Amino acid sequence: MKRGDLVKIKLFPDDPEPRISGIVVEMGTSHSDCSNDIFPIARVVWNTGIEWVDATRLEVINEKI
Repeated sequence: MKRGDLVKIKLFPDDPEPRISGIVVEMGTSHSDCSNDIFPIARVVWNTGIEWVDATRLEVINEKI
C-alpha cells in the first residue's frame, strides 16, 4: 500500500459512518498505549472526510502506477 492507492475499509459493526472508498495520502506508524507494538497507519481521504486509520483494516482496490 502506498500514497495514491484507492482503498476500501474492512468495516466493523460499530463504525460510525459508512466509508465507501478513499485515497491514501500518507503512510506512517503508531503504537498501542498499553504495549510497545508498532503498527502501520494510513491517512485516507474518504467520502466522509480525511482521517488516520489502522492500515491493516484497508484493502487496496486499485494501485497507483
